[in-house]
Amino acid sequence: MKTHNDQETEDRPAPRRFRNRISGIALLAVALGLTSCAWFPWFQQVELALIPTQGAVRTTVNLVGEGFGDVQGDASVLFDGVEAPIQTWTDLLIVALVPVVPTPGGHDRPIQVSVWRGGEEIATASFTLVRGVLFVSRRDGNSEIYVMNPDGSQQTNLTN
Repeated sequence: MKTHNDQETEDRPAPRRFRNRISGIALLAVALGLTSCAWFPWFQQVELALIPTQGAVRTTVNLVGEGFGDVQGDASVLFDGVEAPIQTWTDLLIVALVPVVPTPGGHDRPIQVSVWRGGEEIATASFTLVRGVLFVSRRDGNSEIYVMNPDGSQQTNLTN
């Protein structure tokens, strides 16, 4: 193919040129640190805050951010790779329970909390999993097994 100044050029199909340009733009955006701007929504990570930032198994955790989506759909929350039960899901707030995650040796340990949508990780934050205290109580007339944080907070019935 000849250009307007009669120089030979390679004749490539338009879709491939388009893909190459998009790839080049994406690499430039990554190199320049522009991936969090609105022009590149496929790179955006949701800013994620956890309340509380530590707790035992079955602790209720609020995941606060923006851009989770109005409904859960195919999305999930993982604590160290284990899917968490979801109580509430909105675009700004997810309420989840810490799933059963091992604490080898009975020691507190940092774990990764991640939010996934459509097979993509959209947010991550650190959480400290503390060894829970298990106890039996007859407070409601029946023998029930509870777990709580070492400070006595988040007493949760495991058998009801």
